[in-house]
Amino acid sequence: MPNDLTKQFMYISTGNPETENLPVADDPYPGLMGGFVTVKQPGPPGSPGAEEYRYKTYQRVRTDSSMTVTPYHGAVAWWQDKTNYTVTTDPTALGRGRVAGIFQYAITAG
Repeated sequence: MPNDLTKQFMYISTGNPETENLPVADDPYPGLMGGFVTVKQPGPPGSPGAEEYRYKTYQRVRTDSSMTVTPYHGAVAWWQDKTNYTVTTDPTALGRGRVAGIFQYAITAG
């Protein structure tokens, strides 16, 4: 990815990065793998909730197809291969110091 991430677009087929579950074979922009997008959470009028009006950063990654635990909402994503942007739900093989983030949606492994 280029160094200036503020000018890059991110293709999100669903329009919502928390529900994105695009198979790698169907990805129309494979060069965006590893790219970031930051969004500000909208909120209703009145008092804000826990996540409303806060900024969240999402990264496009691949999931390991041989994971024993399918990613679910709130599961920890561990880096399996940082150079290929591959994550897994199994930290035992690589150690617990390789946290990539948190899954926001139940997605398909691989």
